[in-house]
Amino acid sequence: MSGEGMNSDQIAQVFGSLARIEQKIDSAATSLTQHVADDKEVAKALFGRIETLQLSHAKQKGALTVLGTVGSMLGAGVGYLIERWTVGHH
Repeated sequence: MSGEGMNSDQIAQVFGSLARIEQKIDSAATSLTQHVADDKEVAKALFGRIETLQLSHAKQKGALTVLGTVGSMLGAGVGYLIERWTVGHH
């Protein structure tokens, strides 16, 4: 390039290089878009599983509360019967 500018072969090479760069950018953008979509699906599935675990935990906690209440009521009933039996025999 001694002041003459670029010849047609050099210009063709530059435009060819630019076209390849543009293809790579488009490919990378498509790939990135797909990864984002995949990540959204994974996140959605993960949050669904977490929600299921939370619901299961809440059910277990509720069942334990019911069992605790029933146990307390049975204990109170047994205590009442023992008291009645011991007081009645004095």
